Amino acid sequence: MSEKKFSHFSHIDKIWRKNQVLKDREQYFRLDKNEMISNFDKPFLNKIKKKLKSFHINAYPNLNDVYKKLSKSLNFSTENIILTSGSDLAIKNCFELFVRKNNEVITLNPTYGMINIYSKLFQARQIKVNYEKDLTINPDNILNKINKKTSLIVIPNPNSPIGSVMSQTDIIKILFKAKKNNCYVLVDECYYNYYKKTSINLIKRFNNLIISRSFSKIGLAGCRVGFLITNKNLRKKLYKFRPFYEITSFSVLLLDEFLNNKNLVIKYAEKAKKGKKFLEKYFIKNDIFYFSTAANFILMVLNNKIITKRIFKELLKNRILVVVEKNIPHYKNVIKFTVGPEFLMRKVVKAIDRVI
Repeated sequence: MSEKKFSHFSHIDKIWRKNQVLKDREQYFRLDKNEMISNFDKPFLNKIKKKLKSFHINAYPNLNDVYKKLSKSLNFSTENIILTSGSDLAIKNCFELFVRKNNEVITLNPTYGMINIYSKLFQARQIKVNYEKDLTINPDNILNKINKKTSLIVIPNPNSPIGSVMSQTDIIKILFKAKKNNCYVLVDECYYNYYKKTSINLIKRFNNLIISRSFSKIGLAGCRVGFLITNKNLRKKLYKFRPFYEITSFSVLLLDEFLNNKNLVIKYAEKAKKGKKFLEKYFIKNDIFYFSTAANFILMVLNNKIITKRIFKELLKNRILVVVEKNIPHYKNVIKFTVGPEFLMRKVVKAIDRVI
């Protein structure tokens, strides 16, 4: 078949995607993807097993009740919310509605990888705003880039892989200027359970604001559950891009049980915060430079590549998966640790001790 017919796909060939050939992560302590890293307790799992029926496997999902429950927990109407398969599909929905070829999309740099991928797939002109040496973003650098060609501004808050945050005052300034230039602002709050400052209260004030969230970082990574929340008019438009069913029947079951057990989320987030404090104290005591972040991970900055490799290998030998971050501006030899309960952080510390 002649490829000339599909020449409008040629930009796709220039996009590089890593093949997902992963280890059997079940056999490791997974400190590499910012998931919940300890196991659910048996009573919660037994509840799920008792409720699991053939229906959840062989029937299409019924989302009515879970929409109502999510709506109640957020104190917003169901007409403001769209469930999505994780926050990455929520972000994609916004690209589908707002972005056309050669539109400008303003993003942080670095940022969540799928934002870069969508910018390329939708053939946007990605305008990247770089981090300062202290790993903060100067909001003026965003404001100065907003113009009539801007269609979308994407602000993960906190941002990954940096873990930095933007104040609500700065977000409001961005929303005002975006509104003047007839463009939209997506604030991704997928780490909301670890950083409780939210822009959700601004939805009634700004008709150009969309917020995305996810349950992946607090326990449901395997279920791929996220959502968008915005004003009713924008929700109607975004809803047209949803697949026939937003999430699976099994995901509905898990989300429903999760919304019934809010203490489960609160307790785990508290354990993760305590684990982070334990790790921070260790870094301070051993004079190791680090960035704390507002999310559920921490960045350890080392002096040289050899020590970084040795620590990574020692952790792997002890079945602990971490990431050597090569995308942190101004810094080399950075290891990112997902934080969790203190007993897991103690395993990390013991492995690092054996090297340093």
